[in-house]
Amino acid sequence: EWSIGLQATLPLYEGGARAADTSLFRHQLRQLDLQRDNVRDIVESRAIAAMQKAGGTYPAIRLSREAATAARSNLELVTEAYSVGTMSVTDLINAQDAALAAKLSEAQARYAFMIDFIAVLRSVADFDLLLEPNGSENWYQQADEYFAGHAR
Repeated sequence: EWSIGLQATLPLYEGGARAADTSLFRHQLRQLDLQRDNVRDIVESRAIAAMQKAGGTYPAIRLSREAATAARSNLELVTEAYSVGTMSVTDLINAQDAALAAKLSEAQARYAFMIDFIAVLRSVADFDLLLEPNGSENWYQQADEYFAGHAR
């Protein structure tokens, strides 16, 4: 004995549930669009801040190198003066200390720039500059194009 049944329903009246669901989905979609725009702005601002920071630490390399050169020259002069007896041992120690501090400052400036530069690469999630032979040329071209399009 076989029995086959078929039932069909036609929702004629749902109390506006479909319209409410459609409205809810539209609002959720708009919310997700706004979240995406917010994340894009955060990433962009992080990249710009990292580039500005790296741009600030780069000149420190040259300045600290000049300071180290001046401190070495001063140490040579003080050493000569000490050898002929016109400077005290305290002056010699102070000159040595200044030369060492300037040399350390130069190394710190280099490392600070490298850290900031890696932060730039990390903020844009692009390390091709370090991995590819011509990566730096492509990276600088993309950076120039970006800033040309977003100049204020």
